[in-house]
Amino acid sequence: MPTCKLCNPHCKPLVESLATSICEPAIEMSDLKKKCCIIVHGGCGQCSDMVMCEKLDGCKKAVCRGYKKMMDGGNALDAVEAALWWLECDEFFNCGYGSVLNQLGDVQMDASIMDGNRFEIGSVAAVSDIEHPISLAKFVLENYPNTILVGDGAKKLSRCTDMHWISGGNMVSPKAILALHLSNNCSQDLKYDVEDVQSADLLKSNH
Repeated sequence: MPTCKLCNPHCKPLVESLATSICEPAIEMSDLKKKCCIIVHGGCGQCSDMVMCEKLDGCKKAVCRGYKKMMDGGNALDAVEAALWWLECDEFFNCGYGSVLNQLGDVQMDASIMDGNRFEIGSVAAVSDIEHPISLAKFVLENYPNTILVGDGAKKLSRCTDMHWISGGNMVSPKAILALHLSNNCSQDLKYDVEDVQSADLLKSNH
């Protein structure tokens, strides 16, 4: 596991580092119309320094993807979608491949996106086996008067688009399985989340 130079008990430099990495490219732009700021929120809660650094790294990479999309001519919605694509592939975030499992051991995902110019939203809920739910939510926003599609309705819609499907069960990360197993075998007062799980050895030591 790569080490992070920013790690310390309180991770004090994290916010400053992230803010700098986002703002510097914008400051160098001479054209005011091209200035932009992209902020990625990777969730909240307590976690170890190692997980915090993984999350920070993921957020930075998501920011870079979103920023590049805008510099390539995309709009704000395109940038949001591009940034979320990264998070949905990163097992350290509770979305996409890293999603916390339901009590049946399945991944059921929600996603929502808003167009701030029109004050309109598109969203999907309880969807499975779709690699990027944010893209399906964006499709709803851009093509339907509905604000939300759920379950089978959203799944049927995704089959009519170019969404990338994942075969059943392959959206479940090993960490999510271990976290669910521990939660089911511990008292109700002790619940494990994906973000608490770093390795099988750590799980065994906490069990």
